[in-house]
Amino acid sequence: LLPIHVLLFPDAVSLSGAYSSDLGGSTGVTWTKRNISGKADSLTLSASALNLGGGTAGNGVGYDVNGKYLIPDWLARNQSLQASAGAIRQFLDAYDQSAFTLGMIVNRRLSSLWTISAGLNLEKEKILQHECAAGQNCILQLTCVLLPDPNPSADPCNQEFSYTLLMLPISVLYNTTGLDSPLQDATHGVRVSLSVTPTFSFGRPATRFFVTQATGSLYVE
Repeated sequence: LLPIHVLLFPDAVSLSGAYSSDLGGSTGVTWTKRNISGKADSLTLSASALNLGGGTAGNGVGYDVNGKYLIPDWLARNQSLQASAGAIRQFLDAYDQSAFTLGMIVNRRLSSLWTISAGLNLEKEKILQHECAAGQNCILQLTCVLLPDPNPSADPCNQEFSYTLLMLPISVLYNTTGLDSPLQDATHGVRVSLSVTPTFSFGRPATRFFVTQATGSLYVE
């Protein structure tokens, strides 16, 4: 993957481009407006064109658009609120994907070392799976719909899966590096994070599960 970033105006508009051997080329633009209401809030909008060709796994041009609105010191000092929305559409050899997401998260800095966050995310996604044998039963009979193949003479057919997910991400961060962003080059300290996301899937069948992730980094100069 070879990313290319061109900054046109500081903190205003940027262009990006990337290429990978499987997904091919992509390009995008990001616009950021700061201090919208005079309270240091910011709005960031971005749009990308995906699978522009040259990759082995792409099967058509797609898009990825999203927006984020950040309010610092929301209701209290050292507490921020971020609202986000996005949509993605891509066409791959194995499957086609279309998804819409909405999210809101509150970050609270408890001290110079501890930060916690909690939020609410909603995702509506549809997957069209390719290359299923025409005589094969649905992988999950209750969650997918067998679709007629556009080419009746061909043996493969398609299966459609629909998902509606409600997620409740909760995380805690312990950071002794003295730097707020992990993108900054730390020279000392540790950064340890733990996140747990209870997830509820609605539909047929309805289910629930947990997504847990832990990361740790040690910095030595």
